[in-house]
Amino acid sequence: MNSYKMNNKGQISSLTPIILTVVLIGILTGVGMMILMQMQAGSYKSTTAGVTNETLTTVSPTGEYLSKYTLTDVACSGLSVTNATDGVFIGSVGNYTVNNCRVLAVTTSAFNNTNWNVTYAYTYNADTATSTAVSNVNNSIGTLASTWIPIIIIVIAAGLIIAILIGSFGVKRV
Repeated sequence: MNSYKMNNKGQISSLTPIILTVVLIGILTGVGMMILMQMQAGSYKSTTAGVTNETLTTVSPTGEYLSKYTLTDVACSGLSVTNATDGVFIGSVGNYTVNNCRVLAVTTSAFNNTNWNVTYAYTYNADTATSTAVSNVNNSIGTLASTWIPIIIIVIAAGLIIAILIGSFGVKRV
């Protein structure tokens, strides 16, 4: 008499090391990226400079950004504002506010929707060779994490599903 016995023991337990490996890779990638970001933040060089008579066109209550607002961790200060048409000094009280290197005209100001010349100082974190190198490594790891890791996980999952299906149809004689 032939008796057939299915031996599926171990198929599900073989998933544990693979799942743990994928989770460990994800954790190490995340921790590595956080460490690199901290290294990058610590490697900038604090720099101060100034701009003279930068022209802002049609300054309104929605505001206009100063040209240096895109610099890393920039802070603008000491604004001196004049009307670009006639050179009249525009005092900050009742005429404009400044928020994160963005100049906003006060709605009730006589200078609302006019062109302004702005002189100001700014401080920012300038890139160094170290910060640039760390940024490049961090971007490369981010590309790896966002494109290749999902592909690897899908291939592993498909392989496991195929292995389980083949194993469940496989029959051993006892």
